[in-house]
Amino acid sequence: IGRHFSQFYAPEDRARGTPEAALARARGDGRFEGEGWRLRKDGSRFWALAVIDAVRDDAGELVGFAKTTRDISERRAMEERLRESEERLRAFTSHSPALMCMKDRDGRYRFVNDRFLERYSLRLDQVLGRTDAELFPRRQALAAAAHDAAVLARGEPLQYEERAAASEGQRVSLVSKFPVFDGAGAVVAVGMVA
Repeated sequence: IGRHFSQFYAPEDRARGTPEAALARARGDGRFEGEGWRLRKDGSRFWALAVIDAVRDDAGELVGFAKTTRDISERRAMEERLRESEERLRAFTSHSPALMCMKDRDGRYRFVNDRFLERYSLRLDQVLGRTDAELFPRRQALAAAAHDAAVLARGEPLQYEERAAASEGQRVSLVSKFPVFDGAGAVVAVGMVA
């Protein structure tokens, strides 16, 4: 009580003027919301979500601030583990000689690896969120959709050969499509390795 609220900020944030900037934002916008390191009484750090609201009197004059700080260290650690897991998956699939992709139940691409992009001369931003009908010739798109529908309907893997013209001649691929399940056991996507 009686001490400046900046005592809860890390020394490097105090040196950068972070507490004062948060107050200025709350003063100007009525509210500040942000995440960052905060200090406990014992000096240990925790990741926090802080909200600062400007408190005004009936005449609209600023009389102070209301501040709420929530420890979200556990959520941040979980997000960090997820990010690291996704980076490992990306590294693993990027070095595979196989084409890999995953589409949601609506047939929209949610993941493709580098080999997929190279084979079809596409960029990631051209693929994610799009369907086969938006990317490939009609016959190829219809065949892919039919195979996806079979996997979704049966909830079982499917293998088939796919023949396609390529610059070096005809290319034959062994395609494996399989259901991707959520934690409750429902099929939420179709995976593909070719």
